[in-house]
Amino acid sequence: MSKDLRDSFSSGQELDGKSLDFLTRALSQRNLPDFDYMEFRQSVANLRDLEMDEQTAFRSAFATATTMGITRERLLETARFYRGVLLEEQQKFEVALHNRLQQEVKTKEAEAAQLKSRLEHYRQQIAELQQRMKIDEQAIAATDQAIAQEKERISTRQSEFEHTLQSILQAIDKDIEQINLYL
Repeated sequence: MSKDLRDSFSSGQELDGKSLDFLTRALSQRNLPDFDYMEFRQSVANLRDLEMDEQTAFRSAFATATTMGITRERLLETARFYRGVLLEEQQKFEVALHNRLQQEVKTKEAEAAQLKSRLEHYRQQIAELQQRMKIDEQAIAATDQAIAQEKERISTRQSEFEHTLQSILQAIDKDIEQINLYL
């Protein structure tokens, strides 16, 4: 593929670089042999870079594609295939995100709950335990802060991924619409 796949999907939009790399790498790894939607999309992008209007770019890329045996139906079929690849990646991402939430946040929440329990026990101890209580109070505050920060990082990562995913899905949907309209 001559044009960078990232470029053919980002086209002037502000997308999360890690998510874009992840998703385009998945598309590249599952790229079907021979000319199909992926190569067609890049051909259209190359023609658009030459400041060709969208309809002409689609028609020109398709005219070239037909010389390689591609049909409109095959183009739509492979576009849907790549859309499915992205949806599979979304499912994998959600599982990984859930696992990270379980691993990072739930562990810290359990740790915080344990510290709070110990703190209650210290309150019932004699004066010599007051120093230990102070240390554990600080640990709880740090743990709560770490939980809040990790939740925010995970939420931000999810938002960035979803934005990037939706952008690529919209691009494919638009291409499918344009293929149906122009070809």
